[in-house]
Amino acid sequence: MAEGSCENGPWLATTAETLTTALRFVVAMARVEQAQQRQEVDEAVVAAQVARGCDAMRAVTTINARVTQIRTAADQIAEQASAMRVAVSEAVATPEVGDGALRPR
Repeated sequence: MAEGSCENGPWLATTAETLTTALRFVVAMARVEQAQQRQEVDEAVVAAQVARGCDAMRAVTTINARVTQIRTAADQIAEQASAMRVAVSEAVATPEVGDGALRPR
């Protein structure tokens, strides 16, 4: 079996004894060629996918920044609530007679 290509395309020379093998070879080579043609890169598609990825990363960055802002605000609120609990606890503690809170009846 011999193979090659010319200006008209690929060629294959074989004998009747190896015809089945040669035909399988031709089919396999055609499939390889089709697969190679499908693997061509469409630059516009790749550029669009990269742009979508960049947009998504910018959105993630914005989301993370906002989450940080929310956490910071929540921490400040928790600190204020803790300080208010202390103030309330101190305010409702048993008042002393001398501070004017308790008056005789």
